[in-house]
Amino acid sequence: MLSCAAAAQVTSLDAHSMSRASQRGLEIWTGRATHSSRWGFLGDTPNVNLALIAVRWTLPIKTTSEWVLEYTADVVPMALLSPPLPTRPGTETAAGRCDAMSCEVYPLQSTFPHGSSFGAGVSPLGLSWVLEPTARIRPMLATTGGLLWSDRKVPTTGAARVNFVATAEAGIRAALSGNTELTVAYRFHHLSNAGLARENPALASHLISLGVRVRQGGSR
Repeated sequence: MLSCAAAAQVTSLDAHSMSRASQRGLEIWTGRATHSSRWGFLGDTPNVNLALIAVRWTLPIKTTSEWVLEYTADVVPMALLSPPLPTRPGTETAAGRCDAMSCEVYPLQSTFPHGSSFGAGVSPLGLSWVLEPTARIRPMLATTGGLLWSDRKVPTTGAARVNFVATAEAGIRAALSGNTELTVAYRFHHLSNAGLARENPALASHLISLGVRVRQGGSR
C-alpha cells in the first residue's frame, strides 16, 4: 500500500511538473555584446558594440516527457549600437573617419559614445527547444528571426536604417519560486540589410543575456 501511494504521489508530481512546463510564458531579458567579430559572410564588420532590451512571449506547440518545443516572439523596445563605421570619403563618426584615400578607425572612448545608434525591432519568427522539462534547471536551444529599425544607418555609414536580424541561442532556465524562472543564455546575433542598401555589411555579435520569465495560465 505504501509503495503504491508513493508511486501515485510521484506520478502526480511528474504530471504537475509537466503541466507547469507546458505553460505559456512572458520573459523580459537584456543582453550585451562588445567587439563584434569577423565570421565570414555572417560577420565582416568588427569592433561594433550592441545592447538589447527585449520582451519574449513563448507558446508551447509540442510537449513530451523529455522536451518542449515552443513558438517564440520577441519585441525589442530598445537596441543600442556603437557609432557606425565611416566608409564614404569625407565622413566621420566617433568610430573613425574617411578621406579621399583611406579610412581610419578610432578606438572608442566608451562602449556607447556620442553618436551611437538607437533602435527598436521585432522578431516574430522563433522556436525554442527546452530539454528536461520537469527539472529545476533546464537546458535550452533557440533561434529567432526579425527586423531592426535604427535612427541612423548601421553598422556603417553607407548601410541601412532597416536591417534583418537572426539569432542562435543556447542557455538554461532555472526555476526560482512560484511561476518565476531565471534565464541565462549566449546569443549569436547576426544583422544585415540583405542588399537593400548600397552597402550590405554583416554584423556578428556575441551577446550574454540575463532574463526573468513568468509562466502564465494553464497547460496547453
